[in-house]
Amino acid sequence: MFFRLIFFITFYFCKFFSKYKKITKINYLDFNTFPCGQIKLKKNIENGLFRNSYINQQIHELKIRGNKNLILSLNSLTWLFLLSGINTYNSRKETEYLIIHCAATKPSMDIGLTEIRKWHLDRGWRDVGYHYIIRRNGEVELGRRSDDMGAHASGYNHKSIGVCLVGGMADDNSAEDNFTDRQWTALLDLVKQIQVDYPDINIIGHNEVSQKECPSFNVQQWKEDNL
Repeated sequence: MFFRLIFFITFYFCKFFSKYKKITKINYLDFNTFPCGQIKLKKNIENGLFRNSYINQQIHELKIRGNKNLILSLNSLTWLFLLSGINTYNSRKETEYLIIHCAATKPSMDIGLTEIRKWHLDRGWRDVGYHYIIRRNGEVELGRRSDDMGAHASGYNHKSIGVCLVGGMADDNSAEDNFTDRQWTALLDLVKQIQVDYPDINIIGHNEVSQKECPSFNVQQWKEDNL
């Protein structure tokens, strides 16, 4: 009886997982043929809000198009949302640090979540390593969910939130504090918002826990001047 039970559990698990993989192999999402929460769904996909790391990897390159050549069925979309609730990331059990990074990019590089996620996926990571990315125009993009373990500071990922400012490198490839006024405003607002949820969080720069110049400015001096 015991072995029969194990057999059926294994059988249905394999059957479920095979369907799961098939569902996530979607190349296009056609908003003309599926008019349900289109803008919100597109934003969720682009910002990587799905908790399941397998789905994140499969759909982060999902193409959005506006013709009727391919339809994503209601059944598939329902399964996609149900499966996205399965959290295959490791949730943090503690949050002690807020670690500020820079993308080590030149001022002319107007990049954001999409590009940094691709860099990290190309390294073999499950998703973008940061929880928040602040673009040159001050827009804050959500990477990993704020309560999930990141991949941005070795030895501290299990107890920290990672924020990345785009920029931080001069044209000669040296470290440079070249962030925009909008980025500074967005950083201050974001830090204050995080402090509401984590009042005792320690705000530090990546260079304080690693032999790097990132984030290309003195975080402790910035704290003293602004917080």
